[in-house]
Amino acid sequence: MCFNPAIIVMMDTGSSPLFDPNSNSSDPITWDASYLSLSDRRFIFNTVQKSALLAAVFLGCLIGVPIAGVGMQKIGAHKTMTVIGLITAVTTAIMPLAASIGFWPFFLVRVLQGVSLSNLLPVVGAIIANWSTLHENGLFVSVLTGYIQISCGFALPVSGILASHFGWPSVFYVHGLLCILITGLWQLYFRNDPTTHPFCSEKELSEIRSGKTITKERPVPPYREIFTCPALYGAWIAVVGNFFICQYTITFLPMYLVWVIGLPVDEASVFIAVPLAGQFILKFGTGLCSDKIQCISELTKVRLFNSLAFFGSAALFIIISFFTPGPESRYTSAFLAMIPAVLLGFNPGGYNKAAVLISRQYSATVMAVFQVIVCTTLFFGSFIILAMTPITVSSSTASCSTSTPPSSSSRTRSSLLWQKLRPPSGRSRATFASRKWSCLRALELATPNSYFIRAVLLRIRL
Repeated sequence: MCFNPAIIVMMDTGSSPLFDPNSNSSDPITWDASYLSLSDRRFIFNTVQKSALLAAVFLGCLIGVPIAGVGMQKIGAHKTMTVIGLITAVTTAIMPLAASIGFWPFFLVRVLQGVSLSNLLPVVGAIIANWSTLHENGLFVSVLTGYIQISCGFALPVSGILASHFGWPSVFYVHGLLCILITGLWQLYFRNDPTTHPFCSEKELSEIRSGKTITKERPVPPYREIFTCPALYGAWIAVVGNFFICQYTITFLPMYLVWVIGLPVDEASVFIAVPLAGQFILKFGTGLCSDKIQCISELTKVRLFNSLAFFGSAALFIIISFFTPGPESRYTSAFLAMIPAVLLGFNPGGYNKAAVLISRQYSATVMAVFQVIVCTTLFFGSFIILAMTPITVSSSTASCSTSTPPSSSSRTRSSLLWQKLRPPSGRSRATFASRKWSCLRALELATPNSYFIRAVLLRIRL
């Protein structure tokens, strides 16, 4: 999660302490030069590279899912997640070093970092199967799946503040250290089975086991029954819609707030924490209501909460599409962009609970399928949104929707070039601008990394 605010600063030369907007030096700075300190360096990634870096973590997740699944069966959730936590801590801490070496080492470390996502939902399923009572499934689902909101609600604003005030490498160092501490707490306090936990009383143990089929050996999942159950396919389809919205919120909402609406990085990072906090509160309330409401059937409750989450989010996305981003509607657009994420808080009473109620002691297996679908959705989502947001130039405002922000130096140089490219007297400005657009557009296609050319294009009035 900390990667998303950090990469915005990593690519913005204007945020470097070495950047001087008033400099007219003929010897420009090589922003990724090895003689610069890591906090001073800036990197240029084209759209494909940026998409690849965002998708790399989900590729690593897909690779890690079968490995983590074997670990869950052989050594249990306790040891499996301890190993994954250590891998995550190391890869997070070495991220600045990998970026300074080059794109491919950076990409490889991002793939390795994806292992951290490979076992989250199977662990949730295992904890619910072993630790939850039958009448508290909704509460357990809402709390345990709140890891997304808790981690993002902390990581995004803290990363924005660290990157803006202490340099982008500090983002990775701090989160690597925190990952070590959290992994230590997991190793110390968690147990796979409540019977082996020193703090679990006999009364609590009997309540957990009430109504369950208890076996000493890990049950062999009935794969045929699982993969021929129509209700589970409905839940798996819902996962795709849920995590497309999550991908938008976690990965692209920071870019939307900073590059499209124009909010500062630290302010945008704080804004992102608001819908995540709202979603977590709504999740908790939904879990309680789903368990306590007895006047309607479980099927009706699942359908109700699922509809509130997905139809509500879809309606808000349609509404926000009619707002043109601009200074006068900046905060209105930001508010509307955050609401769909909040509405996902109804999901613990929807498809998540439905999957748990259907699978019971095989929740870990069903959640492993969830995990594969999640990783696949997030992987392709990393390319889809960036591919849908090229530069667009309107005839009146020259507004832009772009996946790559022009830096401050690019805007300065584009202003100088714009002055030199004014049409000569007596010539049609429209014709001249049209030809100028064609030439610069061709140059942009030939040099996709050039923020300079993109910045010039943004100033053109057709």
